[in-house]
Amino acid sequence: MSNIIENVIAGLIVTTVAWGAAWIWSRWHRRNTRTRHNGKPARNRPLAGATAVTDPITTGHGPVGVHYHQFLVTDPGGPVAGEEKDASQTGLVGITAGDATIHTGIHTGDVDVTVTTHRREPAPDAGQWEKIAEISLHSPTGTLQVTPLMTDLDEDLPSLAATGPGTYRLRVHARGRDQAVDLAPDTITEHYLLQCWPAPPTPAQLLRATDDYGSQLRAEQPHQTRVTTHTPRGQHRQEHDILRRSLGG
Repeated sequence: MSNIIENVIAGLIVTTVAWGAAWIWSRWHRRNTRTRHNGKPARNRPLAGATAVTDPITTGHGPVGVHYHQFLVTDPGGPVAGEEKDASQTGLVGITAGDATIHTGIHTGDVDVTVTTHRREPAPDAGQWEKIAEISLHSPTGTLQVTPLMTDLDEDLPSLAATGPGTYRLRVHARGRDQAVDLAPDTITEHYLLQCWPAPPTPAQLLRATDDYGSQLRAEQPHQTRVTTHTPRGQHRQEHDILRRSLGG
């Protein structure tokens, strides 16, 4: 009798183990089949409808000199836009005499500038920016350079036209423009981030507006906006050369 019971128990154990092993293998097989596509796990594929990450192609950072409330983005071979765009549209960036002009709160001094270039449109930076605006630019030579109005940079920032000649979108982020308006501070009070990527031309766009200085610029009529750059195009480079020679540069 005891042998019969032992045989029954042993049979139940073997059956249970076999059933458990089959159930585990089945679960593993279904999961492995479901999570693989073209030989790669599904978690490594982008989700349907997801936007690819737009990591920068190049980045750069450094101080940029400001004169008369502005610094520039220029192409040495020609104008970056076919027509003027007054800064009163965005309160931050416009087109003057063929150059993109970024308007600062300080009159003279240095501002902190970071540039990033991308193959496609990135998301606006999530930092504590007070003003964000976009404008379209054209680069005939494939070089879009951040430059002061009257002097040279100690070390050039990377070209914003990372993919060569063509049309680009420039997004400018700014903060600190209310701290030293019309002054010439000894220390940096303003910070800027410039993102640039290839894109067809579209109208200027204001994405964020929380600083007082930008609101003042946007409230001014176009002919009242503080624009002190040159006419015709290229005059600021002549002035720059004259100043540099007078300083023995």
